[in-house]
Amino acid sequence: MTFKTEAKKEAEKQAQEYKARAGDCLATFTSAHGRRILKDMRKTYCSYTFDADPCVHAFNAGKMQVIKDIEAMLILGKSPQKIDDLFRQPEDDGFDF
Repeated sequence: MTFKTEAKKEAEKQAQEYKARAGDCLATFTSAHGRRILKDMRKTYCSYTFDADPCVHAFNAGKMQVIKDIEAMLILGKSPQKIDDLFRQPEDDGFDF
């Protein structure tokens, strides 16, 4: 098996896993309870991140990033074509190494 075929198979596997996670995320956070939880998480974790202690600041920024990742997954989950575009290989566009 060549490197290109292995890379393509790995990208397809990652795309399928990502689609599954995006579907799970949609199912979880588009229900009435899920929307309420996401709203509470946004209010709690995204309101204020700065702290003089760099460790505390990094911890707060990490919590905010989790919320942003969930929101990005919700957006991508609604448009499966965007997920496919994330995992495209340069060879798919005619680029040759």
